[in-house]
Amino acid sequence: MLTTFRIEKRNLKGLKKLVKPFIKDKLLEDYGEEKNLIIRQMVYISYNDKINWKVVKNRAGYQSKCLVCSEDISFPINSRLQRFVDSTFAKIMTNNFALSLLKTMENPEKLKSVYYDIDGNNKYFLTELCKLTDNFIVVTVNKKKYKEISDKLMDEMGVSLVYTDRLSRMKDADLVIAPTQIRKILDLNSKAIVLTSERPCFDMNAQCYYGYSVEIPENLEKYRPEDMDSLYFASALFSKGRQHYMAELIPKTTYNENCTCTVKSMGKYLAKAVV
Repeated sequence: MLTTFRIEKRNLKGLKKLVKPFIKDKLLEDYGEEKNLIIRQMVYISYNDKINWKVVKNRAGYQSKCLVCSEDISFPINSRLQRFVDSTFAKIMTNNFALSLLKTMENPEKLKSVYYDIDGNNKYFLTELCKLTDNFIVVTVNKKKYKEISDKLMDEMGVSLVYTDRLSRMKDADLVIAPTQIRKILDLNSKAIVLTSERPCFDMNAQCYYGYSVEIPENLEKYRPEDMDSLYFASALFSKGRQHYMAELIPKTTYNENCTCTVKSMGKYLAKAVV
């Protein structure tokens, strides 16, 4: 089961304000079922700007540690309530957007691409990447893991994978694909595009995109609260709701705090960069 939670604050007008102190908050629940998934929707109606977190905790039950809600909701430390968080789906969307981007380009092999991977669990992505271009290197701290991946790619595709732990090899890259959050200061070309799954820990001199908008199937989209980001809700459906077919989605756009790009617009930018 997946439980969504949102808070709806209602302001009383006119004479109703006089009885405001006497009106009790409400916690409404509704249920839906889609593709072997039960979705519970919890809405806390607040009249007095004070949330009774004990009531929320009791009604949420075993779902209290993984409520699917907006990041704007801040649970008190002692409430024993937690927001669902998982970065797995965002990593997949980073890879999917990158592959879609390269597929739209006439000559993706002209790009100097870098796959900056920490965990080394992306063999499928590399297999697909090798089909599109051979002009890329992998920068990783997990060289042992990549030795295994390199050997498998050689056996299966006859591809010789270039991998290194030297961050300096990223300096001249046109495109950096980093499925895991970037936690180090990187020396990059200021015109380079960086695709990653979370906001980096440090400011970057390159153009970094870390947000993605996805089109959720209509039968599930109707359960998404209005204040909830589509990527986050899709992540919950994928990881917690076990709707694993969501991994096939391709983001419509990628964005940062300043701008939004489609696959097509980013492809045009990169095409000009390598002329």
